[in-house]
Amino acid sequence: MCYQYNASTDIANVPCPMCKVFKPSAARCPHLRDVCYNRANHPRIDVVHLKNAEVKTFNGCGYCKWARSNPKLTVYTNPGWPGCCRPPTQSEYRLIQPADWPTVSIVHSIPIPPEIKSVLDAVFSRASPIPIISSARVQSQHPSSTSILDRRNSTSSPSIKPCSTPKSQPVAIPSRGRSGGSPVPQSPALGGTTPRSSAPASDQHILSRRQTFSEGTKDRSRAPSARRYVDQEG
Repeated sequence: MCYQYNASTDIANVPCPMCKVFKPSAARCPHLRDVCYNRANHPRIDVVHLKNAEVKTFNGCGYCKWARSNPKLTVYTNPGWPGCCRPPTQSEYRLIQPADWPTVSIVHSIPIPPEIKSVLDAVFSRASPIPIISSARVQSQHPSSTSILDRRNSTSSPSIKPCSTPKSQPVAIPSRGRSGGSPVPQSPALGGTTPRSSAPASDQHILSRRQTFSEGTKDRSRAPSARRYVDQEG
């Protein structure tokens, strides 16, 4: 948007028309301004214009643009380029590109002509929408992280089996013989009716040694009785 330059006014303090449409990300206006002193095209005023506007209609000096487009008209009545320096008249709508009309409408606070609006609506309706990918397709292409971790854990860590404590076989306690009489009958083995043959070989060997020792003790205990009986008969 072009306007007359005033030396007493700082250009930076004048609101930027492009910032009304294109909101800057920073607090400072990013648009560059310059002053055109070409009195051959606009002999009565110096013009402030934009150099890096996002819309072509607002780029450059609008008064110089009008003078170059209308060389047969006097420059003393130069009104400036329509849509940039001023709102366009109905006969000047054709001079503004349809893509520039939304910005022109906001800057100059005028409605978009119906024929231009229908063209813009048709263009926007033909624009392809953003494709929507179904969640099932995403899951099939990219498995979830949970399943990946499960597979990693199953392959990396060995399976832990519960340790079973071996059942100890009951050990039979041999009975000791009486010193002067008949041997005491052996009590059944602890732990029920578990047969001796089911015990391991090492346990059977220990049991046989204990039984042999017990029988030897019984024989020694009966020896004095036999000697006493022989002495009495003699």
